[in-house]
Formats: sequence, C-alpha cells, structure tokens
Amino acid sequence: MSARHSRLSAADVCALLQGARCDLSSEAACQRDIEGLLASALPPERWAREHRLGPADRPDFLVDGVVIEVKARGARAADALRQIGRYAAYPEVEAVIVAYGGRALGLPAQIGGKPVFTVGLGRAWL
Repeated sequence: MSARHSRLSAADVCALLQGARCDLSSEAACQRDIEGLLASALPPERWAREHRLGPADRPDFLVDGVVIEVKARGARAADALRQIGRYAAYPEVEAVIVAYGGRALGLPAQIGGKPVFTVGLGRAWL
C-alpha cells in the first residue's frame, strides 16, 4: 500500500509510530518528533497538528481520520480517558491512538464505539 494514494488505517498509523525514536523528555518534544515523522511520511493534506474538532477539542494530530494524542510520563488514565472520549464522539474521528512515553495507561479497547490503540514510544529505543 502506498501511503500517498490510500488512507492509512489506525494499525498503519500505529506501525509508523512504533518505529519512531521520539524525544520523550516532554510532550512538546515528542510532538515535534511525531510532526517531523508525519511530514516525511505523508503529504500535508493527509494530516494536521491540533486540528480543531470543536470549540475545546484539538487533538495533537489527526491523520486520515485517526487521532493521535501524545501523553508524557505521569499522565493519568482518567484524564486521558475523558479527553479521548470527547474526541471519539466526533463523526470524523474513526479511531484514537494514545502514544505514551511512560507507563501504559490501561485504556479500554473501544470508547464511544471507536477503537482505541496505545503505542509505547519507549520501545523504539530498546
């Protein structure tokens, strides 16, 4: 599959993230690295940083209908769950990926009928 011609699935986006060596020192640094990864892998019309879904809802990235939300070390599962629950409620969101640099957050496999994936970004450094 050519990333330039067909939409990426959530699994494709997860695979792209799993191979990334992101700076995990802060959410902002990690987001910059993911932005660079997306810019090198996809044309700009395929993804957006902080795409406005609603008045107070701007996920870190939206890639072909898949939200990527970055969580740094110390993120709380309850906070992440509320946030991604809001994102999942939008019709243009097909799936949500939480990319984390610390401990796994123990999120459900679905929220609002939409699949939720997690990607541990520290694994690329092993």
